[in-house]
Amino acid sequence: MEYLLAVDLETTGLDPLYNEITQVGAILLDNQLKELGSFESLVRPEHIERGFEGGKDIYKYSHLNVDDLKVAPTTDKVLRALETFVRSKIGFELNKVLIFGQNSKFDSAFLESAFKKCGWKYPFDFHIINLESIYVYHQFMKTGKLPKTVRLMDICKKAGIKNEQAHSAMADIRATVDALKVLCEGK
Repeated sequence: MEYLLAVDLETTGLDPLYNEITQVGAILLDNQLKELGSFESLVRPEHIERGFEGGKDIYKYSHLNVDDLKVAPTTDKVLRALETFVRSKIGFELNKVLIFGQNSKFDSAFLESAFKKCGWKYPFDFHIINLESIYVYHQFMKTGKLPKTVRLMDICKKAGIKNEQAHSAMADIRATVDALKVLCEGK
């Protein structure tokens, strides 16, 4: 493992085969957790109405303005921009980049689905690292008990991190990276 791409996505729902990405926040880290840069973009969903299904307004929940999404770059443009950002920092070996985040299985599933929908090969390593797993280990080693919850807000509270705007991709991934750094310091 040479690099972590800390990623948080906002989406129109929970199903990566049906719903779409609406916002990407990413921070690239080297193997010593040094930040190499960040990437952020809104994403225009093809089916914006899916964010309102089931009587919900997912856009309000994730602090997104529908009018901004209507003029945002398309998924293919954002995915290429994300790849370009990572390549500009490390070169062309994206298979040395692991996805990291809070509930990174969710985010990586959406990324993989989006790449597939564009007809492209998923460029990143297939392994993923979750903040939750690191947190559970850390808490168990510290207290001898498993934590009751592993939500980002709970992890941030234990790590002394303030998330400035929960459920916004860049704010969530910034809080996730900051919490990782605190946990790796053993605090």
